[in-house]
Amino acid sequence: MARAQSVGAFAPVDSATVVQNCHALYVHEVLRSHARGLPSAEMPKRLLRRLETPLAPLMITPNGQWLTQLSAI
Repeated sequence: MARAQSVGAFAPVDSATVVQNCHALYVHEVLRSHARGLPSAEMPKRLLRRLETPLAPLMITPNGQWLTQLSAI
């Protein structure tokens, strides 16, 4: 998160809080998927959708390019 902020991909917010929230979403999705018998192959798609909601307002790059930029970091 801090590295993404340093290259201008994300707004300057408390990165520790953002990372903790993203981790909580991940853990919840893992537990929810198992409890509801959801297909594990679909988990990355479900998780991405859930992570985009809190991360999208932080992005500085044009819509749809933030993930590409982050993957290059």
